Formats: sequence, structure tokens, C-alpha cells
Amino acid sequence: MVAALEGSEASPESRQERPQSGERSFRDYTRAVYLLLVAMAGGMCLSKLLAMTGITFPTYFGSLIMACLIRNAVEAFSDGGEVLRMDKIISLGDICLSIFLGVAMSTLKLWELAGLALPLLVILLSQVLFIALFAYLVAFRALGKDYDAAVLVSGVCGFGLGATPNAMANMSAVCLKYRFAVNPFIIVPVVGAMFVDIINTGVITVFLNIIK
Repeated sequence: MVAALEGSEASPESRQERPQSGERSFRDYTRAVYLLLVAMAGGMCLSKLLAMTGITFPTYFGSLIMACLIRNAVEAFSDGGEVLRMDKIISLGDICLSIFLGVAMSTLKLWELAGLALPLLVILLSQVLFIALFAYLVAFRALGKDYDAAVLVSGVCGFGLGATPNAMANMSAVCLKYRFAVNPFIIVPVVGAMFVDIINTGVITVFLNIIK
């Protein structure tokens, strides 16, 4: 029995049939972690260079640009699907997003806002009503009234009631229940995390100079 098992393990055919998804998945996740660390490290250096211009950028802006450069460089000079393994990077992103949201929620000191409970509740209900009407009557129709539009609308709801991480969490929840959509996960991070911050940086800088 032992000899038969050893012979089976040693044969090339059995090695090919043997489940190796765990080891390959581990290598793919390791590569994804390394790529994310490279993007973060390069982004920190890029953020320091941007800080020398005298313009204030978000702390993650450099990493965002570096990740875009890495993605486009890999896609241009190699088989991006084998090198990047975006499914593993997306999984890591979902894990980090869940941790971020959990930490953010755990640090809220709601008891300090007890005296403002009623005004905050009125404001919250007003925001929810406005976002619901805007998403259904305006956003969904303007975006094409298809599945991508539905996923984008979930991102609009998250962004309108929170920030970009909330939008990403909403879209991930919708895609996990139905199916994945590529365009929303390109549009929302770029617009909600990069373009908005660039515009906000310019607007705030202009108004600060005007006030001075």
C-alpha cells in the first residue's frame, strides 16, 4: 500500500493531477502583496516629491499614481493576467477595505454626540432620501440603465453618504451577490479618489489664497 502511494506520488501524471491550487494561490497572493508594497513604497517617494511643489496632495495620491504606472507597464510589456493576477489583488483590497471600515467604525465616539442625536438623525434621513431619489431618478438613467449603471449607483450611494471606501464596499457587495463589473471599479476609484482630490486641492488652495 505504501509503495503504491509512493509510486503514485512520484509519477508525473499524478503530480499533474494532484491539487496544487493551494501552493499556486499562495504564490499568487505573495506576488500581489509584493506588488502592493512596491506601489506603496514608490508612492511614498512620489508623494514626497509632490510635496516639494508646495501643493498639498492626499497622502495616498502618490501610491495611486504609482499603482497606475505599474499596471500599465505590466500590461504593456508582459502578460498582465499572469503577472498581476488581479483577482488576488482585488481579494487583498477587499480584506484591507473591511479592516479599514471596521477600524473606522470602532474609533467612532458616538456617545459624545448624544446631545445632537435628533439633529443628526434629521440630517441623516434627509441625506438618505436625497441620495435615494438622485440615484433612482438621475444617476441610474444618466449612466445607461444597465447592470454597470446599477453597480455605479450603489457606489454613488456609498460615496454620497460616506466616502470612496464606502462606495467600494457597496459595489463589492452588489458584485458578490450577482456578478463582477469592470467599469465601475475603474470609474469610482479614479473619479472618487483621484479627480475629486485634485479638484478639491485646487479649489481649497484658491479660496485660501483669496482669504489671505
